Amino acid sequence: MKVAHTYVDKHSMIWKENLYVQYLSLVLAKKHYGNITFYGDETACEQIRELELPYDEINDRIVKRDDADTWSVPKIKVYESMKEPFLHIDTDTLLFSKIELDTYQQDFLFSHIDMFTPEGNKKDELMKELYQYYFCNIPKVNEEKNKKTTFMITMDGDENVKDVVKREHYDVNYPFRSFVGEQHSQIPSIVLQGLSNLDEFFYMNKTYSKLFFELMENINKTIFDNTHFQSIPNMNIVYVKNPEVFSKVCEETLKHYDKNKEKIDKEEFGSCYIEQLMLHAHLRMLDKTYKKSNNKNNHVIFDDNPSIQIDPYNNIPEIDKVQFPFRLRILNQTHLTCGCCDEKMITKLSKFNNFYNVPMDQKFKELSIESVEDISNFFEEDFNGFLHVSYLKWYDIIQAIVIDKLRKLVGDDEIRKINSYYVKRYEKMNLPAISGGEKLYSKLTGFKFNEIKDIL
Repeated sequence: MKVAHTYVDKHSMIWKENLYVQYLSLVLAKKHYGNITFYGDETACEQIRELELPYDEINDRIVKRDDADTWSVPKIKVYESMKEPFLHIDTDTLLFSKIELDTYQQDFLFSHIDMFTPEGNKKDELMKELYQYYFCNIPKVNEEKNKKTTFMITMDGDENVKDVVKREHYDVNYPFRSFVGEQHSQIPSIVLQGLSNLDEFFYMNKTYSKLFFELMENINKTIFDNTHFQSIPNMNIVYVKNPEVFSKVCEETLKHYDKNKEKIDKEEFGSCYIEQLMLHAHLRMLDKTYKKSNNKNNHVIFDDNPSIQIDPYNNIPEIDKVQFPFRLRILNQTHLTCGCCDEKMITKLSKFNNFYNVPMDQKFKELSIESVEDISNFFEEDFNGFLHVSYLKWYDIIQAIVIDKLRKLVGDDEIRKINSYYVKRYEKMNLPAISGGEKLYSKLTGFKFNEIKDIL
């Protein structure tokens, strides 16, 4: 099985914070699966060669810098190119335990359900509520330009004109009224009052359904019918045993992207829409076994997000702005252990043990860092075998933990080599030679990133 990383940046740079996490992800994946290939544009691949990261292959022929306008497109192009079964791991996904993929017995397997919807909603009911939420939150456009004056005539009981009232209003360009009414009877007529669960749809709308409804006229009926918001998977892990079907799925998904590129590229979460929603819908259309697997979430490794930051007020990278405790919620599943080495293995049985045999209040555990000094107590934390750091990779706390784990695996010289490499590059860009995460790590451990001169 081929294992892969993909990374392309619009600025032609693998940033230092990304690099530390990517290097750790690489080392862990190679330990578990024996090989890993890097796919990137020419500049990213040149960086990897200069840093001598231990990839088995470095491929700059599939993706290019221009593909990064929507950051998931390079990944989809890599998926499309695969001719053999493969495991694609996001560069910010850390497998502290090996996932025994064959135990899940699926041709297509992803990390976890990306976003949960209100319980009890059937597909048509959810589509209705999502459309209502979307419709009611469309902003007014070009208000002065669309300002209209109309006159309302009121009559008395004898059909005589009673009054003429001047009214000013805005002619708001709500999209696709005729499309909804004429072509897709699955979406009911618009209801502007009595909406419920508005807060529950905020993130779904922002990430997926807003673009979906705006581009609805460019989505054929078959894809529309196979769109299933309840089972959209997070694709930080993509495991494919049938590359032929998946390549076709990617081809069709990229056609949709090319047709709607300008609109998708402008959306903050256009990358999630094109990869996780549209790829999922096309796969449901082309593979009925996969579609059936969605009914009980058998297409995902974990039934819930394995790790979530709890406190939104701590969504800040700088350590001096953190309000302790800094808390994460971790999936509290029990993994099997290898008989010969006692290493944990994530298997299908882990999923069953966690969600079907454990009371709800025991399904998760809380990791709480109480102070700056307490961070070092989490250097040995394995996050129950799996951590998708996502945006947390920019946070000083996570950077310090990642640097320590990487240092133990690759040694002090490799850490200093990375720092030295970026010192030279960052000087030209007026960026600090020592990052916040590096400063924090030095404070906690006394480690010097530059042995000759103490940059701090």
